[in-house]
Amino acid sequence: GDNCCLQVFNSGELVQEENQPLLFSHSWRTGMGDKGRDQGLGLGLHLVKDIIKEHGGDIRYEPKHDGSNFVITLPHC
Repeated sequence: GDNCCLQVFNSGELVQEENQPLLFSHSWRTGMGDKGRDQGLGLGLHLVKDIIKEHGGDIRYEPKHDGSNFVITLPHC
């Protein structure tokens, strides 16, 4: 059937290839912030994926040369 597709692009720091399988895991974080403490709780993308799955959709990460692209697919309403 028809799906709705949303793409979100982030021109920030790229996710290293070895960390990409962990990207949507509970409590995974990109690393330490500039003040020597963890940035964030590591829940954001995990929760996003859970919410999207609850609505019958999917999310995937697509690395680009100039940033990160997240593609969200949801069933048409």
